Amino acid sequence: MSIPQKLGTVLLATLIASPTFAEDSFNSHVHGNAALQLAFRNQELVIYLRGAAVDLLGSEHQPFSAEASSRDQALERAMRSPAYWIELPAAADCTLSQVHLGKHHVISGRGVAPEVMDSTADSVVAEHLDLNFTYSFLCANPQRFDSAKIKLFEHFPTLETVQVKIAGEKQTRQQLTPADTVLRMP
Repeated sequence: MSIPQKLGTVLLATLIASPTFAEDSFNSHVHGNAALQLAFRNQELVIYLRGAAVDLLGSEHQPFSAEASSRDQALERAMRSPAYWIELPAAADCTLSQVHLGKHHVISGRGVAPEVMDSTADSVVAEHLDLNFTYSFLCANPQRFDSAKIKLFEHFPTLETVQVKIAGEKQTRQQLTPADTVLRMP
């Protein structure tokens, strides 16, 4: 594992394990709702986005048809560039260092299953799918990161809310909607 990967993993684990955020249902599979976490540590920023595939891809399950597979590939290409869905402040001078795209099958009544990329098993085919995206950045001026415009609602019209958690010097939560798309730092 590279140093940026290790750092991103540590930052994300710190955010998720934080007492401020531990008690909620971040891993819940909820249609119309995406979860966004930002973790800052010095000049490092990790952004984690998770949402139901039905909202991000238009389908509940792993793609089986050529058309569904094509939509899946198009989404993957678009999401590799965080600028597609989030506008970071130019003054913060953040440079993308790593991207990880993942799929998690949600097992009815048991929450999120371990990451599964091969969905040929009958038990996996019938379950719902969440998509997650992790981005690691190095920011030259992190103190100038005061807000970010979230463009998820433009691309994914079935999204109703984005639940945001921010951890750094201060921790906070926000709820974004199509009418309020600006993430504000505490």
